[in-house]
Amino acid sequence: MTAKTDPPVQLTLPNGLRVALLHDPALVQAAAVVRVAAGGHDAPVEYPGLAHFLEHLLFLDSVAFPADQGLMAYVQRCAGQVNASTRERDSYYFFEVPVADLDGGLARLCDMLAHPRLALEAQLREREVLEAEFQARSRDTDTLCDAALAQVMQPADHPFLGFHAGHRGTLPVEQSAFQNALAGFHQRFYQAGQMLLVLASPQPLEQLRELAERHGGRLPAGAYVPQSAPPALRLPTSTGLRVEAQPGRLSLYGLLDDLPDTAGEALDFLGECLAGEEAGGLSEWLRARAGCDSLHLRVPYRYAGQAVVAVEFTVGEAGAANAGACVPAFFDWLDFFAAADWHDLRRDYDRSVAMRERVSPPLARARAWAERLGPRDGDVEGGGVSESGLLALRAILMQLCRRQRVELLTVAAVSSMPAGRGFPVKTVQAPLLPNVQEQCGPWRLPPANPFLSLPGASSGPQMAIPEAFLWKECNPPFPGQAAVFLRWRFPEQPADDELHHALAAALQPVVRAARQAAVEVRFDGQGDDWVLSLYGLASPQPTVLDAALKCLSAPSADAWARGIQRRDTERRRAAGELLIRRLLNELADAFETPTETDAIDAGNWQAALARCWRTARWGGLALGYAGADRQRLEQVLSQVPGEPSRAAAQALAPEVRYRWRDAAIPAGECGLLLFCPLPDARAETEAAWRLLGRCLEPAFYRRLRSELQLGYAIFSGFRSVGRLRGLLFAVQSPDATAEQILSHIETFLDDQAAVLAALEVTALREMSVDLADRLSRFPSLRAAADWHWQAHLGKTSVDHLEHLCRALRTLDRSTLLAHYQALREAQGGWRVLANAAPVDSRWQ
Repeated sequence: MTAKTDPPVQLTLPNGLRVALLHDPALVQAAAVVRVAAGGHDAPVEYPGLAHFLEHLLFLDSVAFPADQGLMAYVQRCAGQVNASTRERDSYYFFEVPVADLDGGLARLCDMLAHPRLALEAQLREREVLEAEFQARSRDTDTLCDAALAQVMQPADHPFLGFHAGHRGTLPVEQSAFQNALAGFHQRFYQAGQMLLVLASPQPLEQLRELAERHGGRLPAGAYVPQSAPPALRLPTSTGLRVEAQPGRLSLYGLLDDLPDTAGEALDFLGECLAGEEAGGLSEWLRARAGCDSLHLRVPYRYAGQAVVAVEFTVGEAGAANAGACVPAFFDWLDFFAAADWHDLRRDYDRSVAMRERVSPPLARARAWAERLGPRDGDVEGGGVSESGLLALRAILMQLCRRQRVELLTVAAVSSMPAGRGFPVKTVQAPLLPNVQEQCGPWRLPPANPFLSLPGASSGPQMAIPEAFLWKECNPPFPGQAAVFLRWRFPEQPADDELHHALAAALQPVVRAARQAAVEVRFDGQGDDWVLSLYGLASPQPTVLDAALKCLSAPSADAWARGIQRRDTERRRAAGELLIRRLLNELADAFETPTETDAIDAGNWQAALARCWRTARWGGLALGYAGADRQRLEQVLSQVPGEPSRAAAQALAPEVRYRWRDAAIPAGECGLLLFCPLPDARAETEAAWRLLGRCLEPAFYRRLRSELQLGYAIFSGFRSVGRLRGLLFAVQSPDATAEQILSHIETFLDDQAAVLAALEVTALREMSVDLADRLSRFPSLRAAADWHWQAHLGKTSVDHLEHLCRALRTLDRSTLLAHYQALREAQGGWRVLANAAPVDSRWQ
């Protein structure tokens, strides 16, 4: 169960491209990652954001593939994933697709990297997208806090202290000097010697090698161009900062230097140990004594042996009053940890890394290796902490224990002018926080994680599994992986939302320990229901579920207070999220009818919880379980609180055709979600609407993002929202109003009628068959589990997927157009969630 996956096979092509090939027959998808050794800090200083701008431009037209045939459109048609990221000294381009589509994806990726067209008209459009991104990032807490360090760190010309994101004012695309700089940057760095290609796939190594040689070999030949080394970053003295941002966060920034290449794995290990919530750990002490709800380590910068680390504490509304206790406690724990014996901790960590790697999808695997390898790097080991990583950890701890730091506290308002042409951070220097003289500790290293051990044989009586709990096979199978869902309904008295927060808080130690064992645990509120979900490695899941059920049945006495604290923290965190993400998180519950519950407080919550469990009715679903794992799960199911239910969930139909909810989220931008549920649950209807989603997705993105330039957070597609399925259209715009956004969406839908009517029969048949083929093979265990769970909630037939695929393969154009008309007529209802009031009288 803990064996590591094999490291990649490495080779170098004649043109200088380094290649890493990951072959794993258990994978069901394929992925590619290209890492370019050039990032934001390598761009000309007179044009901040040029590297980020080039990343955007590469996804547009290339010599061999125009935009509608390029990588973005290709991967969308494959129902895959595609993205890119420009970092300080590297840029990453990556995608995941079905195995048969890796060839076409790799051809497009290499062509766009080597031969972009860089048309001026496209640059003008894309500059507006970067401007919208800049405006959104200007409200991001991490971004503002990191930018504030320029006030106190030296030298001023260190690239970490500069501005590199780019916006309209730093990208003068109309000037020939800028065009020369853009072309020169691309020619200098976007060549084979500066790149690493990582492929992860179940295909044999010989096939992967042939793909890499055929497509990667077309990249321009070259040798690695050494990147400039930055000057030493200095912090003359410890100091405090106040930054105007989402209040309630304390960040301790420290500088590290002379670090070996293995510093990354050492920092990962330190972050894992720091965030542990076990008794005797720093997180547990801070939560109880300083009102700190969360603690984690972030690394904003690491390059050439230098690093900036941030230890971040969520201190809540009390702010400085709580923060004063965090600083001495952190350094006291750090002294303890530096002197401790890490042998058992390291053993468990290495085992955890190996387990998590086993269930990682190909893209995550490929990206992890792309992080470890690169044109400028030597050979490195796989996951876990190597011996050299332990030496790096000791060097890191020695430097952090010097206590040279920046204490940065976010506050609601700061009386200062924003910074210059970079991010508009408002900050002032302040004294260090006064130390709260309080006894810290006693500290203890966490005990062994029981979920990491091999499970014992099933023992004890097996319960008769109720009809409300279903067993599903996974086809194709994901060896060693499984999922389980449990849902509780409360027919007599709906459960209070605060109880859900209390139970979620009580579950956190189980959630974290399970994550180390490659099991994801979720506890969600869906309307008035509670849903517990487990995904990942099958063998630890029965033990994890048993521990989770014990927490839910008899939570700790402090769970109520922790739940309230957790609720408040989540609200503050949500307030700092991208607007469109906040709307997506609220969509499933936005149209639920609110129910009244009895008042519950700290004095009666345990009695109220007991009443809930007495009246609860539960059902569920397990996917991928077999043999001994199934036997152990059956035994655990006898511990589920409540009584089994025979009533399946009812699919909800909207009572009103046009419904609008104002999310009442104040923001400088407008976000709007239009969700159009299916008008019925027939497989034929879902088949047509899924195909509509496939047809509309690239056209919607192209029209509203590229042509109308409404913003950069724009997407559409077929989605599940709560118990419903349908088409979702999402737009966040810095300039357009809700009325304008909705008008653009409706105009787009009107215009697409002619496009759909003109679809050639052959093209329609190819798309339908391709979509049916993709639905019949899930890309991941998580996707398969979510599908079957949503189908269960929607009360579809057992063979719904088979009927759906058959309907897709026989779908004709007249049927598609009839369902498109049903979409336009809102036969299943239209639901809008926006941070704006309804735009006209048809919306209720």
